[in-house]
Amino acid sequence: MDAKKYEIGGQIFIQRRLVWGQVKQLIKEIEGIELPSDLAPRDILTVFEAKLPRLVSIVLIPEGQTAKSKNIDEMLELFEWELGVDQIMEIIEDFFDCNPIPLWLEKINKGVGKMTDGVKSFSEKETVLTGVLQSSQEVI
Repeated sequence: MDAKKYEIGGQIFIQRRLVWGQVKQLIKEIEGIELPSDLAPRDILTVFEAKLPRLVSIVLIPEGQTAKSKNIDEMLELFEWELGVDQIMEIIEDFFDCNPIPLWLEKINKGVGKMTDGVKSFSEKETVLTGVLQSSQEVI
């Protein structure tokens, strides 16, 4: 998905695929919050009610700035009083379009599976090699 633009309080903000720093900030903010297994975009408003302006401040980037250079506290102040519920819902829906989280989780699971298979394969090779070495020592 291309970047999405929003006008909030007379300023333009952009949402695009997250960078790692934003992911870490989001994880820190939502840590400890119980998420229902069937979480839908409309439910996010209820689950994250008190944190939504801050979460949106992490996700959006002021036009002309980078995710790293933006001032989240300034954005938070603006969003607290200028961000409408309709815009929040649009930003949430666009977030899932920009960031295919289920696909990422699937890739992570595949990667973990490959790592597990690699360790298992290495362990099997090590067992065979150990057996060969022990056999060769017995011959000597």
